[in-house]
Amino acid sequence: MSTTAIVMMIVAMVLVWGGLLLSIANIRRSPEEVDELDPDYPEQPDQSGQTGQSGQPGQSDNGRVSEPTR
Repeated sequence: MSTTAIVMMIVAMVLVWGGLLLSIANIRRSPEEVDELDPDYPEQPDQSGQTGQSGQPGQSDNGRVSEPTR
């Protein structure tokens, strides 16, 4: 390998790994807030102590898709 190729390889490695480290530091410093409407967020019980959007007993939540079990 020539000197130019080695220098360019080092520059590319510093950019890639440095970007990764900076992005990790940024995420740790200011984590993303969970959106209330995020479907992946675990459902919280409402004020009546029941889970679900309506809070009414007997109403099914047909719009939800369950995750497959492994």
